[in-house]
Amino acid sequence: MNNSNFILQTAHPLIKSEQTYVLDRKLISIHSVDRDYKKWPNSSEFGIDLGENFYNVQSMRLINFAIPVNHYTFSDSYQNTKLSFTYSVNYPIYLTNFDNNPSSTTQNSYLLLYQILEALFGTYASGFPNKPNDITFERYDSGLGWLVISDADIESYSTATGGAGHSGKYRIVWTPSKDFTITIPEGSYSPSNLAQTIENLMNEQIYNASSLSGFPSADGGSFDFLPGQSTGSISSTDISGVRISTGETVGTTESLWTGGTGIKPFIIRYNDVTNKILFGSTVGTFTLKCGKQETYKSSCDRNKAVYNQYTKWGLAAYLGFQKKDYIATATNLSANTNGVGNPYQTNQGGGTQGLTLYHETTPWLTCNARSLDISGTQQTAATEPDWANITAEIKDGNTTTDSSAIDILISSISADYNLDVHGEDALYMQIDKYNNIDEMYPYSERTGNLYNNDLGHRSNGSFARIPLTHLPFGQELGSRNNFVLNVFHTDPPIKKIDRLKFTFRYHDGRLVDFKNLPFSFTLEFNMLKDEQVLGRSVRVPTLYNL
Repeated sequence: MNNSNFILQTAHPLIKSEQTYVLDRKLISIHSVDRDYKKWPNSSEFGIDLGENFYNVQSMRLINFAIPVNHYTFSDSYQNTKLSFTYSVNYPIYLTNFDNNPSSTTQNSYLLLYQILEALFGTYASGFPNKPNDITFERYDSGLGWLVISDADIESYSTATGGAGHSGKYRIVWTPSKDFTITIPEGSYSPSNLAQTIENLMNEQIYNASSLSGFPSADGGSFDFLPGQSTGSISSTDISGVRISTGETVGTTESLWTGGTGIKPFIIRYNDVTNKILFGSTVGTFTLKCGKQETYKSSCDRNKAVYNQYTKWGLAAYLGFQKKDYIATATNLSANTNGVGNPYQTNQGGGTQGLTLYHETTPWLTCNARSLDISGTQQTAATEPDWANITAEIKDGNTTTDSSAIDILISSISADYNLDVHGEDALYMQIDKYNNIDEMYPYSERTGNLYNNDLGHRSNGSFARIPLTHLPFGQELGSRNNFVLNVFHTDPPIKKIDRLKFTFRYHDGRLVDFKNLPFSFTLEFNMLKDEQVLGRSVRVPTLYNL
């Protein structure tokens, strides 16, 4: 009998295939010092080789991190350490009891001014030879205000008789042509420390510039044109000695001039009630150049020019200013105003006058201006003053009541918005090819436009968001049990991962500047391991506690 129709064995049994896997987990501890320093000098961006291959990666997540908070709030790489300003100051000279319209029999006060300027800036020869280019002379006209007068006009009027009318009020004006720029040291500041740092740096700029503006005097010495800081009478018998008393030397307490010492006019104050910063000048006027785009040489080459942003576009933005120039507001202390409606007021309680915060009784800004007042008696000779009867006195700006004297004014600027010294509240961790957090691009301008709409989304922009608690010079610690909840999941699984590239940035795209301080984090890899066992599905060991 032929039994060929009965096949009892086969080399290809038909067994139903099932997709069954066991979950395999791997933890990887990564430190910023693991990177190749030659290839990745900045830890804000680096890549590493994992040392082995990870197959069938089904998910990844950040399970803990230790990030230093020593990355500063103010850093050159964040382009928020510079601020520019301009400054101008004048020194009034009041000549009283001199004839404003000299004749052949009365004294010409222009002669007195001429001799003062010769003592300061050298003997006249087609101009005062030692006068710096940033110094001008002005006279006061009751109808037109302050008018610039040239060296030649002063020389011509000094011998004129008639037709050279003036009020007897003059001033020497110093207006440096350049912008002064300060750069605060990189770091994290408290509000009061930031205010004090800015004050010191601004005063340093003006002090150095005013000290170095010295020039030779007629007697061969050198001194500055700026007024001295002490008050008192000067017993001078000759106009060539107007800067010092008889028998004294430059730098003594009775000097009319600073004698090589600069001035420190700025007071920067933090108002802890309004959380705003105040800029003030005890003498002269100033302008904050908040609308100027500062130049930085960033260590993070990928950082863009942040000046075009709407927030955090520079130091002025952190101080609470807008992107424009601010001209200081002058307050006339002799006008007896109380500044109603302003965040500060003039103290008229019998003490030192100045700007006073409403919650305080002592002025935070007072006047430190000086003027030179010279009084004489009418003489019969038009060209020969009676020096024995001339008195010269340095007057404090707080006691001067002449409304035409700009030096009785103090200048101040209050920030528009609150001071921000805390910096960012989160940083973003990117892993190339494995990001799954979506973000929106900041600083949109035309989201309602049909054309050229600039609303943008960053799809799969980052791998993890790491919150910051603004603890200066501490350590940010986090784990999956509190902060880190994100999981990168992929279907189908990634066949192989053997290297990773990380980038640490803020929401606006600026790279984090860790200041070369080390940090670490741990990544979790979940991989599907093939397990051909009948009746099984994916098995998760209880040890993993998913």
